[in-house]
Amino acid sequence: MQQKLYDLAEKTLKNWLENNTNDLVMAIALADLYIETEQVQLVVQYYDKLIAQYGELPILLNNAAQSNVVINDLVTAKAYAEKAISAVPNNPAIMDTMAWIYTKSNKLNKALALYRDALAIDSENAELKYHLAVTLHELGRRAEALQYLEQAIYSEQKFAGLSDAKDLLAQLNK
Repeated sequence: MQQKLYDLAEKTLKNWLENNTNDLVMAIALADLYIETEQVQLVVQYYDKLIAQYGELPILLNNAAQSNVVINDLVTAKAYAEKAISAVPNNPAIMDTMAWIYTKSNKLNKALALYRDALAIDSENAELKYHLAVTLHELGRRAEALQYLEQAIYSEQKFAGLSDAKDLLAQLNK
């Protein structure tokens, strides 16, 4: 049943985009659908296409960076994120993406500083808190990691990695 709904949504979005080729919002919605259906390689290719079509818009660069993190292409992810953060240096979502790349690249202190800056701008962002918790955990700072992890999970915000956050919380509470 769920797959039929995704297929219908994809067909509807593609039909719309065939007739409205410059509708960036719907193009991003299609990319989000690919993310939701875990078609990660397709998402990466699609964002490359969107950047070629619309130019290096910060939202596209950031989303392309995030997609490349998922496939563990941290070099490409960092290149996209650097362009996005240069264009919009104080955007918490973009800062989070760059910091997550640092975390995944084991540049934990660089990540930590960027997460702190991003949280100073958006102190309620659950995904930022989750990513900060992961970084703190990897630095061996369990108590701080637990604090941010609990805040992220109990915020009731939906974010990518929520199930991973719950798994980490269970691990840290053992």
